[in-house]
Amino acid sequence: MVKQTDAYDSFAFIRKFSKIIISNSSFYWWAAFLSKAKTIIYPLPKKGYWSRDWEIDLAVDDEERYQMISCKSAYKYSLAEKIINSNAKLLRKIINYV
Repeated sequence: MVKQTDAYDSFAFIRKFSKIIISNSSFYWWAAFLSKAKTIIYPLPKKGYWSRDWEIDLAVDDEERYQMISCKSAYKYSLAEKIINSNAKLLRKIINYV
């Protein structure tokens, strides 16, 4: 059973995994970045938030553990984001049940 009580616990929970798929969220980005994960998969939209034309480039291209998934649009979900969203819904149900 997983029971997360606050943001700190969520952050610590994410950092424990050896493979992490993140959405374009600075919270998940930092958790993955500070983890010892061997694989981190993240979306990189062509336009908008988190894209290369954004004010802050969050792409990490100097570490082998990062794998970018190119997205057609910042508003269309990639496969990784769909997995994250469905797992997040399931996790919320589990947390609310506990």
